[in-house]
Amino acid sequence: MKAFISIILCLIICSPAIAGELKVGSKKASPEGTPAAQKNAPTSEKEEGVKTLTYKKVGDVELEMKITYPPDWKADGKKLPAIVLFFGGGWHAGDITQFRITAPFLAERGMIVVTPEYRTIQKHGVTPVQCLADAKSAMRYVYKNAAALGIDASRIAAGGISAGGHLAAATAFSKGFDEPADDLQVNCKPSALALIVPVIDNGPGGFAHDQVKAYWEAFSPMHNIGPNPPPALFLVGDLDKYIPVATAHQFKAEMEKHGGRCDLKIYEKADHAFNFSPTGSKDTHQDMDDFFVSLGYLKTKEIP
Repeated sequence: MKAFISIILCLIICSPAIAGELKVGSKKASPEGTPAAQKNAPTSEKEEGVKTLTYKKVGDVELEMKITYPPDWKADGKKLPAIVLFFGGGWHAGDITQFRITAPFLAERGMIVVTPEYRTIQKHGVTPVQCLADAKSAMRYVYKNAAALGIDASRIAAGGISAGGHLAAATAFSKGFDEPADDLQVNCKPSALALIVPVIDNGPGGFAHDQVKAYWEAFSPMHNIGPNPPPALFLVGDLDKYIPVATAHQFKAEMEKHGGRCDLKIYEKADHAFNFSPTGSKDTHQDMDDFFVSLGYLKTKEIP
C-alpha cells in the first residue's frame, strides 16, 4: 500500500506542477459513436486545436477523450498517424493533464494525439479490470472513427506513463477484459507502443501482484506477448523503485523472442517520475520522436 501511495502522489503532484499550463481550445461533443466523431471532427482551420469527445458511457459516468491536432491539420487532408496516451497513477488516480507538454509536442511533430479518460479506483470505485476495459474501449473508438477523425487506421499507436503504460501494453497483449457493450469485431490493438516507466509485469514479485493476483496471468502484459508483437519503445530510469531495470530487460527479451522489436532506453540517475522534469521531458520526447521517425510515422527533425 505504501508503494501505491508513493507512486500516486509522485504522478499526481509532479506532473501538473512541472508540465505547466497549456491554453487550448476545446469543444464538447455528443456521445454517439461514429456520428459523434463525424459531427465533431474538425472541418476547418478555425477548429484546429484540442477537441473533446465523449467516447463511452457506463451508467451515469461519461468518459471523454481529448484530441490534439497538428497546427496544419485539415479535415480534407491526408490521414495522419495517431497515438493514444493513457495517464498513470497506479490505476488509483491521475488524469490527462500529465500530457500537457507531450500532446502538443507530438502534434506539432505531425501526429494526432488522443488522451482519454478512464475510470479510476479512487474516483469511481472500480478495479484495474475496468481500467483496462475502458482503455480497450478508447482504442476501439479511435479505430472505428479513424476516418472521421483524420487518422490513418494503419498507424494508431498507444502509450502511457506507469499504470497508463500497462493499459497501453495490455490493449496489445492481454486477451479479455473487454467492456460487455463493446463491438469486439473492432480492433483495439495498437500498431506501436511508446511506454514510459510502464507497469509491465504483474506476476509474482511484480507491480501490484497482490491486487490483481486472481487474474494476473491474463492481465500482465509481460506474460501475454504473442507472435509478431507491435514495435515498442521502453523508457525507464536506473533508480526506478517500481519498474526495475531488470524488468525492462526481461520485457525486451520476451519481445525479441516472439519476433518483435523493443527499443530500450535507460536513463541515468532517474527515478519513476524523471520524465516530468524539464530535462527528462526533453529526453523522452527526443526518444519518442526518434522511435516514430524510425517507423515512418514522423519525418526526421532534431529536437532543440
